[in-house]
Amino acid sequence: MKRNSTLAHPNRRITFHLPSTRLVPLINDNTMYINSTTIILTILLIATIGYIALQLLRHFAFSIAVENHEANKILDDSEERLRSKRIMDADSAAQAAFAKVEPLLPVHHIAASAQQPVHSPNKKG
Repeated sequence: MKRNSTLAHPNRRITFHLPSTRLVPLINDNTMYINSTTIILTILLIATIGYIALQLLRHFAFSIAVENHEANKILDDSEERLRSKRIMDADSAAQAAFAKVEPLLPVHHIAASAQQPVHSPNKKG
């Protein structure tokens, strides 16, 4: 059965030939479109889209974690440089202070104290 539709125009008549099969069902159409094939295809489509979305989310989260790790490493390295610089400054200040005090100390006390072993007190037990 072929349907024809006419569109009224003041000067002419235009006729459209509509196909007998429709891609979009009519509201009054009683044909059942939900069957096992469409349910399985819908589940597969949703599962595939979900899997792809989770992979994209995982990739995004991993890139954020890598950036965070790199930033923390840079901060740790800068803190380590500052700490080692402070230690070197403290060592040089101690050496400078000892260099000022060393001429005032008698030489034999320094040599004698350097050769004496340090003993810990005996523990009774």
